[in-house]
Amino acid sequence: MSQDKAGYPGYLIETLLAQGPVTVVYSAIDLVSGLPKDLMVTPKEIREAIEDQVAKIVSAIKATLDETPPDLVADLSRTGIVLAGGGALLKGFSERLMKETGMPVRVADDPLYSVVHGAGRCVENIEMLKQILVAESR
Repeated sequence: MSQDKAGYPGYLIETLLAQGPVTVVYSAIDLVSGLPKDLMVTPKEIREAIEDQVAKIVSAIKATLDETPPDLVADLSRTGIVLAGGGALLKGFSERLMKETGMPVRVADDPLYSVVHGAGRCVENIEMLKQILVAESR
């Protein structure tokens, strides 16, 4: 694999989704010597490295559900949680979230760009949004 491809941030997701043994070579600066160094990383090592952050995300989602009004939780129970962004592509994340929340979970059709598309729709419909968004009074 070329170092150009290994340095591409999105390649992390591709690596985690890979089937079978994959090793990626990343170039980094050794903090002790200050010299460039190649690091060989497997998907398992990457998953272990991000486990704490994934656990925090799951915990935050569960805490949010605990504070969500019952009628909205009922809607989520029927329609499910939709994951967007790069984290949605992490292998096994939707299944883990489904298991820990007890709710259906699915990945958005275009998870890497769905937030951008949604923001664009908000801008296109700004007049409608003005009607439903209320400034908080102090």
